[in-house]
Amino acid sequence: MTDIKDLDKNMPILVVDDFSTVRRVVKNCLSGLGFKNVFEAENFASAKEQISEQSIKFIISDFKLPDVNDESALLALLDQHSPQPLPVLLVVNENQKKELLSKSKVKQEQLLVKPFTKQMLQEKIQSLI
Repeated sequence: MTDIKDLDKNMPILVVDDFSTVRRVVKNCLSGLGFKNVFEAENFASAKEQISEQSIKFIISDFKLPDVNDESALLALLDQHSPQPLPVLLVVNENQKKELLSKSKVKQEQLLVKPFTKQMLQEKIQSLI
């Protein structure tokens, strides 16, 4: 696991959620951890644009987005940019966590269960980078 102080604090991070309040909470947590280059997207379409335009290196996304009809589109982010996929942290509730772990290739370390703390977010980032 990478120590948080060893991470590039200028690494472009994308926060994707349809609720601006949630995006603000995540951005505040990231700012508190020292990250300076954080971008926002309110839906999947905007996220795809940001990924290519901003050279995004890490994604934190709500699992349920209004413009995604099923999980396959969002989970495609996990496979994007092969052979080196982008690290994606999915923000989920407890029921979504159980569902994802039982029927998809998502791993425990890729899921952040709401509600979460800055410390929990830090631990997940460290485990994925």
